Amino acid sequence: MPGSHAAAPGEEGGTHDQPGMMQRMAHVVSATFKDGVFKPDQRPALADSARVRLVVEPIDGDESARREESWATLQRLWKSSSFNSGGDRLSRDQLHERG
Repeated sequence: MPGSHAAAPGEEGGTHDQPGMMQRMAHVVSATFKDGVFKPDQRPALADSARVRLVVEPIDGDESARREESWATLQRLWKSSSFNSGGDRLSRDQLHERG
């Protein structure tokens, strides 16, 4: 989105729409570390020699398999959970304090 800015920890949030001010946006890029170099899976929208800040988070195995497993776990929790507090059910008038 034009003018949006994702602030990194310790950075001030906001946008810089003034001429000469650089707009910054955080991007998540998967990469492989080989021979001392991070090689992105897809080319990021950056100019050659652009300086960036990297936050490294190891990815164990196939990320899509991990997502599917997490989604299945969440669905099981939804099916097994109950949101009924066991308390009295209020009438519409009691909820809206009419009267």
